[in-house]
Amino acid sequence: MLKLVLIKPLGKILKQLDAEKLFADIRAIQDADTADGKGKVGEVIITAIVDNLADIADNLIELCAAYKNVTVEDAGQLDAIKTIMELIGEVGFSDFLASASAGNTPK
Repeated sequence: MLKLVLIKPLGKILKQLDAEKLFADIRAIQDADTADGKGKVGEVIITAIVDNLADIADNLIELCAAYKNVTVEDAGQLDAIKTIMELIGEVGFSDFLASASAGNTPK
């Protein structure tokens, strides 16, 4: 399940990323239909985050705060890699991005 509280910070991050490339990469993984597809989607997301870390850092902290239900200040002290990997591992999160990559979300 993708919590509604995550939509706004996730939207901010997607606006800062090259969403077209991100979604194209996710679609290519889905089209390949391999057993490790979800893991590869996670890799694509991590790569996009790392490539744009300086630009998305504040919004990433906001997203992690919403995910963990803590203040932004407390989220800034979380283990970044562990929290991001946990979030990406959430079924609703990866399903949302996969659905968005297929054009199944409202504009």
